[in-house]
Amino acid sequence: MRKELARRWLVCDKYGGREHPASLRRDLARLSRGEPLDYIIGWKEFCGVRVDLSLRPLIPREETEYWVTQFLEQIKKIRAPRVLDLCAGSGAIGLAVLAHNPNATVTFTDLSPRALKQIKKNLTRNPQFKKRARVLKSNLFKSVIGKFDFILSNPPYIPTVCIQRLSKSVSTFEPLRALDGGVDGMRYIKKIISEAPYYLKRGAPLVVEVDSTHTTSAVRFAQDYFQSVVVVPDQYGRPRTLVLQR
Repeated sequence: MRKELARRWLVCDKYGGREHPASLRRDLARLSRGEPLDYIIGWKEFCGVRVDLSLRPLIPREETEYWVTQFLEQIKKIRAPRVLDLCAGSGAIGLAVLAHNPNATVTFTDLSPRALKQIKKNLTRNPQFKKRARVLKSNLFKSVIGKFDFILSNPPYIPTVCIQRLSKSVSTFEPLRALDGGVDGMRYIKKIISEAPYYLKRGAPLVVEVDSTHTTSAVRFAQDYFQSVVVVPDQYGRPRTLVLQR
């Protein structure tokens, strides 16, 4: 049943409804080896934007799409919002902002050259966004200048010891750099929380995705830097994002 469902998705999303038996056999063989279906298809829709995955960045998750969708409405309330997509990966979050707010400008940052190339490729495939986008190689905030109306981030946050417990399709095929958050999963989250206030306009929020296993620790840490610390659950009721404001 799963094989047939995967076959339907491939025919529909990769081949536009056309049958390609030889290619399908190769693709199904890749799937049987544990390769993620989204990599085989080559793209994934995120908040209505087709995000290219040809360079194999972290695959955008439905949980991330859920919280981003909520904040798209808030971003629309700002006349000409400046948004920072920190640890951008494929660029899915920033692309969604650009797609849903024609007055927004987005700075995409990542340290990985491959991720930066992927972001630029996605902007090339969506040329209507390019004039409102900037792609910046940066170790978190190191190369960032200025203040923003929103900082949105899905950083690496999985504890190192948990990486091998993930499904094979994740641990073997997705980029380790985009997953591994250090011993407690908070290596990057702590840096983002402690440095973000210098890059936020007055009252502007930092929204950072976290793992449910260290939400309590992240909240305690954030309370030293932000007056308002709110935990927002995902569509399954699990703690998923911290919304932080001064």
